Amino acid sequence: MTPEEAAVDKMNKKLGLKEWAVGGTKAIYAYDPEQYERERAQRLEMGFQEFVPGDVQVSDGYENTQMAEDDY
Repeated sequence: MTPEEAAVDKMNKKLGLKEWAVGGTKAIYAYDPEQYERERAQRLEMGFQEFVPGDVQVSDGYENTQMAEDDY
């Protein structure tokens, strides 16, 4: 980014324009499919896995393999 582009980006951030304007919109408190897709892409880019409801393994408590005989 050139110094001029950095200055423009800094001014946009300060004024809350373009990509910095999300905080002033209803995208924060209301469902917006476009905002959801942007955030989903960001999460995948950061390495977070996609959450799929129903994929969670629920156990009934402690497993015996977590504790050894001498733990008692």
